[in-house]
Amino acid sequence: MKVPALIPRDGWRLSPHLWLLLAIVAAGGLIRFLTLGIQSLDHDEAVTAANVLQPHLGATLQIVPESERTPHLYYILAWGWSQLFGTGAIGLRSLSALLGTLTIPVAYLAARELASPRAGLLAAALVAFNPFLIWFSQEARAYALFILLASAGLLLFARALRRQSARSYLWWATVSALALASHYFAAFLVAPEALWLLIAARRRLAPALATAGIGLTTLALLPVALDQQSDHTEVIKALRLPVATRVVNVGVSFASGQRLGPRGVAATSSAGAGVGKAAAVVLALALLAAAAILAKRGLARERRGALIAVAIAACGLLAPLALALAGANYFDVRNESGLLVPLLVALAIGLGSRRARRLGPAIAATACAAFAVATAAIILSPSLQRPDWRSVASIVGDHETPRLVIAPISAAAPLVAYLRDDLHPLLRPIDWSDEYGHLLAGRVLDPAPTVREIDLVGVAVPAAPRSPFPGFAFAGSRRVGSRQVSRFDAPSLRRVDLVALERRGVIGRLDRLLFDPGNERPS
Repeated sequence: MKVPALIPRDGWRLSPHLWLLLAIVAAGGLIRFLTLGIQSLDHDEAVTAANVLQPHLGATLQIVPESERTPHLYYILAWGWSQLFGTGAIGLRSLSALLGTLTIPVAYLAARELASPRAGLLAAALVAFNPFLIWFSQEARAYALFILLASAGLLLFARALRRQSARSYLWWATVSALALASHYFAAFLVAPEALWLLIAARRRLAPALATAGIGLTTLALLPVALDQQSDHTEVIKALRLPVATRVVNVGVSFASGQRLGPRGVAATSSAGAGVGKAAAVVLALALLAAAAILAKRGLARERRGALIAVAIAACGLLAPLALALAGANYFDVRNESGLLVPLLVALAIGLGSRRARRLGPAIAATACAAFAVATAAIILSPSLQRPDWRSVASIVGDHETPRLVIAPISAAAPLVAYLRDDLHPLLRPIDWSDEYGHLLAGRVLDPAPTVREIDLVGVAVPAAPRSPFPGFAFAGSRRVGSRQVSRFDAPSLRRVDLVALERRGVIGRLDRLLFDPGNERPS
């Protein structure tokens, strides 16, 4: 089938088709950029801002293997980006927003390559308004880069499969290597593509060389990957979520952007949870409708294109799922983010089938509307957003007196990011080699610091509480959402025996201690 030209030969006047694509990309970009600063930095983003990104690139590269569970590529880009735009929420997230916006035209090109321009437009719209992709386009982590490169890999894989030229294999291999350098789970998408190209090429040398290059990249990353992932699987096991629950969470997250994070935590708002379930049902029905349309009305090229996209997405899901069932448990929604665009491309191909006429685009419009409602629910409902550590940091604030802040691990890194000039992180007093200790790099103080104030973050206290800290009296508390910041004061400077507090259970295993020297802070 001949692909119609987007730009007519008689001039540079844009065709209506291209205008529509530009409108979709612009809408998707506006959604991503205009709401960048609504939510607070979460724990992982704060680790990027306050711990990983150092003044010098060399120091950043040294920290990544110790602190992160993904390769270096994103942090190299983020370091360069932060030199221009800073490490604030909007500055860092704008890189992910740009990457997420670029994913929209890449999805268009992939669906057009596999099927038709009509399918390409539907794929662009589905990607532009999908709340899961919007969420990670606003997160200062490696996922937006992973999603973009996985999507570009699908496009170049389809092109190499059709053209079977040395240049097409080289482009696919280059982007695939970059995808592996952005996230290890790219291997579950790249491996089936490589095998498919080898089989289709019929003993040609070019795909074998391209696959060999991918293999060398994998071998180079393998030692670091094994070391980084060793503690990641322990974290997932500690969450005690059944694999089946995490599979369901992947589906709900893909449709609604909710239940995000390694814990797969359900929405705290019943209304928000209802929106999430409704969006998941709409997406499931749209997938079934697309499959039915392809089965009854799809052209041969459309069926083949959808099969390719579904096969790649299925490998990205089933391979890590099999490993999880076998005991190598790395399965969570963030790691599966790279397979969503291939899935949406397959959906767009089915709904964009030429013989579907208006039915397919109408179903796609319904799915986009459900996506938009789910996105609006996240924007308007704080309970569906990232924890508001920014407001907690404003309550903790800048005090003149020496104090100790006791916070859960999820709060400690954001507090350091928002108050980095005021707080010095202090690790757990007993087990200094705690597996999370590397997340907060800073000077380790005496386990009996001298302070006049203690701030307790995230723990509710009774209306007339008995102070858990000898010599300190309850001085009040303020609530931010479901979290509470309580303050305890002493009449004069007192030493706090952290070891005793830990033994009494006042300091938990996943608590972090932050020391503010007050007037003693360096200028």
